[in-house]
Amino acid sequence: MKKILLKPFPSYSFSARQTLISILSGLIVFLIFYIMQPFNINRLSQSSQLTYSIVYGTVTSVCLLLLTIISPLLFPNVFKEERWIVGKEVLFQLTAIIIIAASNLLAYQFLENDVIGFTSFFKFLLATFVVGLLPISFSVLVKQKILLDQYQRTSVDINNQLAQNKQIIPTVTSKTNSITDNEIVTAATEKMILLKGESHSEKLELLEKDLWILATADNYINIVYRADGTIKHTLFRSTLTRMERQVAGFDNIIRCHRGFIINVSKVEKTIPTAQGLSLKLEQQVKLIPVGKTYLNRINELLRS
Repeated sequence: MKKILLKPFPSYSFSARQTLISILSGLIVFLIFYIMQPFNINRLSQSSQLTYSIVYGTVTSVCLLLLTIISPLLFPNVFKEERWIVGKEVLFQLTAIIIIAASNLLAYQFLENDVIGFTSFFKFLLATFVVGLLPISFSVLVKQKILLDQYQRTSVDINNQLAQNKQIIPTVTSKTNSITDNEIVTAATEKMILLKGESHSEKLELLEKDLWILATADNYINIVYRADGTIKHTLFRSTLTRMERQVAGFDNIIRCHRGFIINVSKVEKTIPTAQGLSLKLEQQVKLIPVGKTYLNRINELLRS
């Protein structure tokens, strides 16, 4: 069970989709209360039924917006995707249900001009937690499995294409050790990349094929590249956005995550998780995550 709870799971971030989900959830609550009239709402007048339904629906939407959109902005380290797991998702959803239930209970007290005792209030929240634990856990595990299967299929397709691409790369053989005309042309036409940091002394010129990774490291950029046949690292004081502009003219150098720019020609294989895909690059142990925003573009490049 512990192993399952520690599996990766997609985190929350500000997006139009998440905003729409919050609004639609409130609309569903409104329709349930107005049409099905639970909790003896039918005893109220038509106008009061509408008022109650609007209030409960609005409270639900506002709570979800605060929890799923505002919270990640206020506490980015807590909601980092690389740290978000199944156990956190279950706890977060239970917390969301309890907060929504408590908020709607407070709204009820306001509308009814009534006071509910602390004991009754606590019992109500405890019952909400107990009742919600099983279905929420089940839904999270099902979603995790669906996402993992989805990315598993994508990963297999990409890895098969990568394997095919490696097989069809032409190899040039020569009976002599002399440099051929083709090799001279290739060397002459290879693009050079010039990377600059904020300091005038921070400059690095290299071939496109020798750049591996650009990664954020606090206020610096960690540049992973090849020189003299070995992989090296150097830090420039800069931002990833600034670096992205400097490599904009190179087709194989692309941003794959808010914290990473990679050379897609160095990708050996993809690794699927419920959060998406991670990339294994040549001569690198650490996996590089692919952000949802960049997934389609990375997918296209790796398949080409």
